[in-house]
Amino acid sequence: MEIREFLDTLWRRKWVIVFTFILTVAVAAVGSYVITPTYTASALVRVASAPNPLTERADVQYAIRVMNTYAIIARSQPLLQSVNDQLQLSLRPSQLGDLIDVRVLEETELIRITVNNSNAETAAQIANTVANTLIAQTDASIAGGSSASAAIQAQMDQVQQEIADLQTEYNEILTNNPGNTTRIAEINRESVIKQQTFETLLAQYDQTRLLESLRVNSISLIEPAEAPTLPSSPRRTLNIALGALVGILGGVGLVLLLSNLDKRIYTAAQVQHLVDLPVLSEIYKARKGQVTLTGMPPLQREAYRRLRVNIFSLQKDMPLKTVLVTSAEPDEGKSTIVSNLALSVSQLGFRVLVVDCDLRRPAQHRIFETSNSVGLSTVLEKKVSLSEAIQSTKVANLKLLSSGPLPEDPTALLSSGYTADVMKELAAKFDIVLLDTPALLPVIDPVVLAPIADGVLHVIRSGQSNSDNLTSTVGQIEEVQGRTIGVVLNAIPERAGSANHYTTATAT
Repeated sequence: MEIREFLDTLWRRKWVIVFTFILTVAVAAVGSYVITPTYTASALVRVASAPNPLTERADVQYAIRVMNTYAIIARSQPLLQSVNDQLQLSLRPSQLGDLIDVRVLEETELIRITVNNSNAETAAQIANTVANTLIAQTDASIAGGSSASAAIQAQMDQVQQEIADLQTEYNEILTNNPGNTTRIAEINRESVIKQQTFETLLAQYDQTRLLESLRVNSISLIEPAEAPTLPSSPRRTLNIALGALVGILGGVGLVLLLSNLDKRIYTAAQVQHLVDLPVLSEIYKARKGQVTLTGMPPLQREAYRRLRVNIFSLQKDMPLKTVLVTSAEPDEGKSTIVSNLALSVSQLGFRVLVVDCDLRRPAQHRIFETSNSVGLSTVLEKKVSLSEAIQSTKVANLKLLSSGPLPEDPTALLSSGYTADVMKELAAKFDIVLLDTPALLPVIDPVVLAPIADGVLHVIRSGQSNSDNLTSTVGQIEEVQGRTIGVVLNAIPERAGSANHYTTATAT
């Protein structure tokens, strides 16, 4: 699809795009205002890991595990129940957990606690309470964990006191009763045991303190949550903007889908793609009451002049004395095109004859305001001669052979061998003979007449004619050795027609 054809397609179904645009924007706007707004508040917590006393550097893997542990604790059932009790929320811990998102910020010592709630103040309170409860529980855990070293310290103090008591007793015995060697020996043994016990406790105390120092982390609230002033969702402006974008793209997509499904013909490019025939003229859609050449402005008459010139140019290859005009379906405007083309040709001084070969729904006698008491049917029935049936019109150089009274079997009448003789006689008397025939698909009259005409002109109505019908009519004419000279695209909309600078009215 070329750019021009693409733009014409969009313009032709512009209301589909407009409607889709309005609908999607309306849905986005209504949805954004109907949905309950959600407010988001975040608290920032820092977990500073203590360095390893042996290396005086932080253990990265240990720190990551600690951060992830805190993140899990922050959404644990006991902590959430504690937050629920503190704020007196009418929520179960699982429901409260659905409102909270805890994330460890990569490459940092920070944990972000985010809460979404329909109330801005409540969102901030929950985020801060979760952070403070996490800090409080961590401090209590650390305090409980340090009791081991304190217990060892107490044992060490007790052993030191026992050693001091033994030393005092030893000094007293040496002063008052140095001969009590048995007790002196016992005191020495007990002192050695107590000293060994103290050294063992001291080693345990140092090891316990080392382990505790590795476990201790400093957790603090770096940035408390504040009640947001604007909701985080729905983002109304963004939603409406996205709705507008989706509306435009969706409208264009819908137009392209409808165009692919639509078999109607709108442009000359479609015609040439379907049947590889020249479009001899594009006739602009008529205003109401504007159906004849004489009532059209000069710019509109240009389309028929173009059609006239193109038909004459084809005579270089083969004479076109008799031109059959047909269409696939009724009401595509062929009768008016025949009459206006005849008017246009007659203005050059050529002798023109219009023959109304539609013996079912004749129209030419009404267009030219003549009688239809005699005509083609009476000539073919040999009731009158051609000279008696041909009528003059109000236009110089233009004659009319109307349909005459409608016969019982038009097809049989047109199929007689006498019809070809009549056409030859008419071609000899006039410079050009235009045959207005019925629509081809409902009846086969045009197929009967096509072989005895010099050329066949197909009329299709823009936005009405079906592509399958066009290919069918052209194919049927070719099957009987008819010569199709081209197509007239009728009822072009104003925008498409005005771009060609040669537009005019159309038939109904």
